Amino acid sequence: MKTSGIYKIQSIVHPERIYIGSAINIHRRRNQHLRDLNHNKHHSLKLQRHFNKHGQNDLSFTVIEECSVENLLIREQHHLNANNTYFNICKIAGNCSGRIPWNKNKTMSNEFCEKMKVVSTGNKNRLGCKHSIEAINKLRKHIPANKGKTKLTEEQITEIQFKYIPREYSLSMLAQEYNISKQTVLSIIHQI
Repeated sequence: MKTSGIYKIQSIVHPERIYIGSAINIHRRRNQHLRDLNHNKHHSLKLQRHFNKHGQNDLSFTVIEECSVENLLIREQHHLNANNTYFNICKIAGNCSGRIPWNKNKTMSNEFCEKMKVVSTGNKNRLGCKHSIEAINKLRKHIPANKGKTKLTEEQITEIQFKYIPREYSLSMLAQEYNISKQTVLSIIHQI
């Protein structure tokens, strides 16, 4: 039976290390995590390194809340805000494809953005909503200099944040497109 909801991956050796996620089909998502970890291709580098060091037996996978597909991202954001999610790359729900109700323009509806602004902390989001000038300036402080190349514009930083989807629009693709290093792309993505 297909169950949608919020799940947690937690280390047994280091119980403070957790990953929160949401899925339309939790069983399938669990298998995808394990497949990616076993092939050393998981999108969370911290989770991958932990798995490589401690193995699969150290990770417990539990469903923490069943909910409707329409409420997945809002409930995921609630749990991301309530927990110190060591393994999550993105602290804002809605980064993985297939779980986001995209419209024709590949941006989120205004109604959805407003809901996420309410549940997310600050104005940091990747859901097609504009970042504040303060958030953009904060991002810029953490972006390494491009060694003689022109710096990224605010628009380019925002584009990179919206485009990144693990295993679909990768770090390498973004680095090549914007003529920057993968480390710079990572810095932009991690500072959201």
